[in-house]
Amino acid sequence: YSVLGALCAALGALAAAVLTAALFTLDSGSWETRNHELAPTPSEAIGDLTGPQVLVPAEAVNFLHAHQRSVALVTIDIGPNDLFRCSCTDTIRLNLPRILAALRDAAGPGVPILGMNFYDPRLAQSWFVTYPGDLGALAVEIAKAVGFNNFIEGIYAAAGDPVADVEAAFFTTDKTLVGTTPRDVVIVCAWTWICGPEQNIHANATGYGVIAAAFLEALKKN
Repeated sequence: YSVLGALCAALGALAAAVLTAALFTLDSGSWETRNHELAPTPSEAIGDLTGPQVLVPAEAVNFLHAHQRSVALVTIDIGPNDLFRCSCTDTIRLNLPRILAALRDAAGPGVPILGMNFYDPRLAQSWFVTYPGDLGALAVEIAKAVGFNNFIEGIYAAAGDPVADVEAAFFTTDKTLVGTTPRDVVIVCAWTWICGPEQNIHANATGYGVIAAAFLEALKKN
C-alpha cells in the first residue's frame, strides 16, 4: 500500500495526541483510516528535565519507520483544546522541535512535513461578550493571535517545514465591517461552532474544508 497521511498530534499540554494515517491499498483500491491514541508515557520521555515533560510521539515514529517508503505526507497541528485553554508556549517551545526532528528522522528527507498556524475563536468572544462592538479590543486579540502564529511558524521554519496559513484562510486580521460585524468575526462564527449554542472552539465541516485547502496550498508551494 501507499500512505497519504495526516499525522495529527495535540502538542500543547500534551495530555494526549492522535495519530491518523490514511492508507491506500493498491490491491483493493480502497482507503483505510487508522487512528492511534498517543498518550504521554514514561517510555516517550526524553532526558531528565524539570518543568514540562519532554515527549516524542513514539507510536507515530514507529509507524513512520515501518512505512517509510510509502508515506507521502505528514501533517501536524496543535489541538485546539490545548491551544486555547492553557498557556502552553513553554511546552510547545520545548517539545515541538524535538517532535519535528523525530518525525523527520523517521519519515526520511523526502517526505513533506506540514504544520499549520491557527484561526482564533476568541475573536467572537471579544466582539460579542468581553468587549462588545469594540474594534480596539478586537485589534488586541488579533495581535495576540498573530503573535502566537509568528512564534509557532518560527519553530516550523527552523525545522525546514512549511506551514499551512490557516490564519489567512480564516481572514483573522480582516476587521472590515460586514454590516455591523468585522469580517474575521463573521468568518470564525460561520466556520466554527463558537457562536452557536455549542460554544465549541473546534471548526465545523466548512472550517475543516478551509483548513484542508490551506494545507493543499502549502503543499503546492513546497
